[in-house]
Amino acid sequence: MVHSQDGSKEPLAKLWDIENGEIAEYLSMEKNLSMVDEIFRQYLDDDNFAGTYIDTSNNKISGPNNMKIESKNDVHDEILVGDGYIVYDSITEIEKDCTMGFLARDQANVNYIATAGHCLRTEPIDFGLIKIDGDIIPNQNIRNTDSEQYKELLMEDDIALTSNGVHLCLSGLYSHVICGYVKSLNGFTSSGIAFCENIFIVSLFHQFGDSGGPLFSFKQDLIHVSLNGILTGGLRDIDNHINGISGVITMNSIFNIFKNISLVTSTPN
Repeated sequence: MVHSQDGSKEPLAKLWDIENGEIAEYLSMEKNLSMVDEIFRQYLDDDNFAGTYIDTSNNKISGPNNMKIESKNDVHDEILVGDGYIVYDSITEIEKDCTMGFLARDQANVNYIATAGHCLRTEPIDFGLIKIDGDIIPNQNIRNTDSEQYKELLMEDDIALTSNGVHLCLSGLYSHVICGYVKSLNGFTSSGIAFCENIFIVSLFHQFGDSGGPLFSFKQDLIHVSLNGILTGGLRDIDNHINGISGVITMNSIFNIFKNISLVTSTPN
C-alpha cells in the first residue's frame, strides 16, 4: 500500500488556509450554512435560478451572480480504505493501480473491496467489487498517513450531500488525503464510449491510481467521517496542470443497483 509524509497541516486546514486548531470552528460554520442553504433553496425557482454555493471561508451563501468558484510501498496483510491495489487486465495485458473505496459485505457475510468499475471492466455504472480471499485482513477505516493526529479515520455512516460549496475529501493511492469543494451535485461524465450521470463534481486534482478511492466529509471531531461516494475520474489539465476536477459516483447510485451489499462502517449503527 502506498503513502508518504507531507507537511503537518490537516487536509481541511490546507483547504481553508487555516490552522489545525481552527478546523472544528469552520466545520461548525459549514454545517450551519448547509442548514440555512436547505431552507433557502425551498423558495428558489429551479428553472431560472442556477443554484446556491456554500462559502465556508467567508461564512456566507452565494447566489450565481456573485458565486466564488474557487499499498504499494509496504505490502501488508491488512488493507485499509484508501489503500492501493494492482489489477491485471488480461485483455490489454496491462497492470493498473487503483484504490479501495470502501469495505462492502453481502447478505452471506462475504467481504468485498468496493472500487471503480473501470479498474475491473464492469458496468452499468463505474463501480465494481473484488471478493476478499486468502490472508488479506480488511479494515474499514480510511488511511490518513500524512496526518500527525489521525492516521486512520473512522467511517461512521454514508450520507447524501445537498449543498454546493461544502468540503469533500479523497483518500487516494497517490494523492493521500486531499480536500476540495463540491462544484455540482448533478454532473455527468462521458468517455465517448461510456456515459455516467448523477455524479458529484469536486474541485480536486487527483492522481492516476486514485480511481475508486473514497470521497468523504469530516465530522466535528475530525476522526469520524461520512462516506459520500467513490472517485470515478476527472480532468487534470486545467490551468496548466495546477487545478483539476473530479467526478464522484454517489452511494445512492451504487446501492440503487447493487442492492445485495451494504457498507461496513467503523462504528456500530
